[in-house]
Amino acid sequence: MSDNVTRSLLLFLGGGLGANLRFWFGQWIHTHSGDRFPWGTLVVNATGCLAIGLVMGLTIKSHPHPHWRVFLVAGLLGGYTTFSAFAYETLDLVTRRGWSSAMGNVVLSVAAGLIGAWLGLMIARAL
Repeated sequence: MSDNVTRSLLLFLGGGLGANLRFWFGQWIHTHSGDRFPWGTLVVNATGCLAIGLVMGLTIKSHPHPHWRVFLVAGLLGGYTTFSAFAYETLDLVTRRGWSSAMGNVVLSVAAGLIGAWLGLMIARAL
C-alpha cells in the first residue's frame, strides 16, 4: 500500500472518530448546560486546543512515526475541533442576544484555546 493511501486511511479513520467525539461530547454538554450560550462548542474547542498542544508537544519530543501525527492531529483532532461551528454560533449570538454575548464567546474561546494549547505543551514537556 502506498504511503498516500495509508495517510488517507488514517485521516479518514481519525476524522471520523474525531467528528463522532465532537458531536456526542458537544451534545452531552449542551444537554447539561442549555442553549443560552454555546458551551458545548466552547468546551470542545478548548479541549481540542489542549489536546493539540499535548500531542504536538509529545510528537516533537519523542519523534514517533509520522503516521501517528497524521492520525492524531490532522485526523482525530481535525475532526474534533469545531471552529466552523464557533463562527456560526457567534454570528447567531449577534443576531439573537447582541454583540456583548458574541464578543464574550470570542474572548472566552480564544483565551481558553490559547491557555489549553499552552497547558498541553507544558504537560508534554514535563512528561
